[in-house]
Amino acid sequence: MIWADSHWVGLAINLDLGLVEVLDPFPTLNSDRKVARNMAPVIKSLPYLVKKVANYEPTQFRGLAPFAWSRLGGLYINSRGGLCGHVAVEFLEMHAHGDPAPHLSGLTDSIIDAIRKQYTLEIYKTIVLPADYSRCMMSKMILRCLT
Repeated sequence: MIWADSHWVGLAINLDLGLVEVLDPFPTLNSDRKVARNMAPVIKSLPYLVKKVANYEPTQFRGLAPFAWSRLGGLYINSRGGLCGHVAVEFLEMHAHGDPAPHLSGLTDSIIDAIRKQYTLEIYKTIVLPADYSRCMMSKMILRCLT
């Protein structure tokens, strides 16, 4: 989720508990009051979304009460700024895998730099190279047609 068009956070949503965990790579940037204001539309609309699209058992449905939210503490703090999107995605991946080593709190600037480089390589491999290959193939086809 992006807050104020400038700060990315991860949201881990637990439907059974009705809880949204905020994975914030720069928690000192926003006070709890600002976080509550940013989270209000999400926690109020989630029960309606669950009711509309989820296949739930009547005994499992929590009703239309807003979800609760909490910030997970003890996470890596991205004090350098500018990389919150990458860090938020990494938080979500690690959280989804049960927080394996080096753990959300054990990340360092050098690990984040390595992750960012890996993302860059993956984007290049999946987007730039295929686009360049397609352009190359199109140029060869045009040349064949002209000769």
